[in-house]
Amino acid sequence: MKKKILLLGLLSLSSLILIYCLHTICLEQNLKVGNFDRHLVNAELKKVEEIILPIEVYSFAGFSDNSVFLTSKKLNEIVKYNFKTKKSIIKKINHKNHNSNILGDSLFSFDPYFRKMYIYDANTLKFESETNLNVGFDRAIAVTKDIVLLRSATEKYSKTILSAFNVKTKSNSKLKIQLKDSLEVDGGLKTDGFFVSDNSSIIYTQYKKGNFYKINKALDEIKNFSTIDNIQNVEGVKMSSDSSYYYEKPVLNANLLTSISKDKFYVVSFVKGNSDKLSEFTKYRILDVYNLKTGKYIESFYIPNKGTEKTSDFNVIDNKIYLLFNNSIMVYEFNK
Repeated sequence: MKKKILLLGLLSLSSLILIYCLHTICLEQNLKVGNFDRHLVNAELKKVEEIILPIEVYSFAGFSDNSVFLTSKKLNEIVKYNFKTKKSIIKKINHKNHNSNILGDSLFSFDPYFRKMYIYDANTLKFESETNLNVGFDRAIAVTKDIVLLRSATEKYSKTILSAFNVKTKSNSKLKIQLKDSLEVDGGLKTDGFFVSDNSSIIYTQYKKGNFYKINKALDEIKNFSTIDNIQNVEGVKMSSDSSYYYEKPVLNANLLTSISKDKFYVVSFVKGNSDKLSEFTKYRILDVYNLKTGKYIESFYIPNKGTEKTSDFNVIDNKIYLLFNNSIMVYEFNK
């Protein structure tokens, strides 16, 4: 009897050690562990091109019909690569390109530190203008040439709101539509995220939570959807003596990168599901795919590395996926 009890105890201890080790590995890889199952498919990606870039880059800054725009590692240079001519332009800038988007023939660049928007000619990268947005913000996207959507701070920086800046009137106004948790007193840490857009809508995806929001271009309608992990609880936000907010301990991202194409929404997830093999999940990036109209989850697939290097950014356009690495872009086609 004692031997059976001892054996059961050892088995229980072994299980606990295994669970601890798995969670430790996930934490080291900047991964969360969720209680859900993915529909994993083979995307059948065919490599069609490798583009060598003139400098090391950090992220995609935008796409036009013939070109891709990229942000340098230090955020102080913008690179334009023309798909037809195979030539690059490098533009040094006197601010940081924290986020940007392309509208028509203009590249809109935003720097929260200076609270400004900078506009460049998308054909030549020639500087055109700068505008003081008159409000503290961390995320921005140009909706039209006259309207900018901001995730801006309230007066005491305790909360964040969605607001619209009118370039013509130089005024900023709070929108009637808001994120469901945007008024949490957390300095905006829990609701932090990023914007992407297509011709008809804007998507705001949260880094720490399993939420993404679909906003129409008129900025008067918002729909809330949940990612497959549905993580909603983010703990550990504290306020310091100078009334600023911080995380008591590191909080891992749930979602990192997104893209929109053909009524589908693509998300790079950092949350491991029940059926995901840890060895594959830590080796590659995984894309979760959603229906952009309904917000319903469709499927997931792994995207290729370049050697052992994981992609730092991606974009899906029609039947192609562009994967960004340190100084190159790998272009793949979907066979299905």
